[in-house]
Amino acid sequence: MVQALWEAHRPFILRIAAGAAVFLILMNVVVGYRVEGRESTARAVQDHGQVARDLEARAGRHRQHQRAAGVWEERVDGLRSTLAIGAHLRIEPPAELDSTMIDFPRRFGEIYAEFTDRAKRSTIGYPEQNDIDFRESKNLDAEQWRDRYVQLEIVRRVFDAGIDAKVDRFVSVSPETVVVEPITADPELAHYRYPVTVEFVAGYAEMLTFLTSFQGEDRFLSIEVKEVSSESPKGGDDTRSKLRVRVAA
Repeated sequence: MVQALWEAHRPFILRIAAGAAVFLILMNVVVGYRVEGRESTARAVQDHGQVARDLEARAGRHRQHQRAAGVWEERVDGLRSTLAIGAHLRIEPPAELDSTMIDFPRRFGEIYAEFTDRAKRSTIGYPEQNDIDFRESKNLDAEQWRDRYVQLEIVRRVFDAGIDAKVDRFVSVSPETVVVEPITADPELAHYRYPVTVEFVAGYAEMLTFLTSFQGEDRFLSIEVKEVSSESPKGGDDTRSKLRVRVAA
């Protein structure tokens, strides 16, 4: 009976058997994929969790760095505000460029007159106003005029410091050419120097008072001592030794 069925339906039975075999193979493959898929999913979830933790840790460090950078920026801004003389000008250039040729000599005259009035009462010697040359010219642009106003502020501070320190006399006050020093760490920034060379005569204690008077809020100046030599007393009762000092402010 079975043999007869086999002989009669062999092709059909072979096709069914082959199909069942393929089905079983595919089932094994599917099961394998499902197992592998679950394992891959578990690994992905674990990896995702680790990535999330790493990102959170880095975000925390980034926030710390941002806060630290903000603190340093505030400190740098504060230091720049303290050191930058251009931020503390008592006299600002006029808005109109054409007015500077009249405004600057008038302002300089006012500062010089106030200084000489105090210097006479304190018997402090000083150079003539015409000997203090700011190299004024009608060809200067707005930026160059502002440089002159910055140097005028330096001269004013030097005069005030000399009066307060009771120096003997100012020999010369000479505004020099502005120097621009690039900052290699940041090409967008530069250090501007507005040198004013000052030569004066004073006792040792008065010299120290003069030099240290610039190290303070709203009156800071970077002072570089260029030369110090002895100055012989010129008669009178004051026989103390004097120093002739040349500095760049």
